[in-house]
Amino acid sequence: MTLLTLTTQMSKKADVTQIMVDHELIIMQASNQTYFNLNPTGAKIWALFDMGGVTMVDLALYLQKEYHLDAQRSIQDARQFIELLMAHDLVDLVTAPAS
Repeated sequence: MTLLTLTTQMSKKADVTQIMVDHELIIMQASNQTYFNLNPTGAKIWALFDMGGVTMVDLALYLQKEYHLDAQRSIQDARQFIELLMAHDLVDLVTAPAS
């Protein structure tokens, strides 16, 4: 299992499908056929994963700027969101090599 760090890169799993219904994003993980829904805020954050290679720092900075959060709160919220996605097997994680 990959350890989640501030520099862990994440991307959407290849077998995840999504559809927008009534301002909520519904995501289905094909391999285990589970459904997961995100509110509009979660959907905005989920869209960041389209870039690939997104890190917890990237998400925290987005939250900090978009929702005017302090640094600690934005990292905490980013970690919580990523852990939720991981629990539902929706993202792939790759730890960046040490420099």
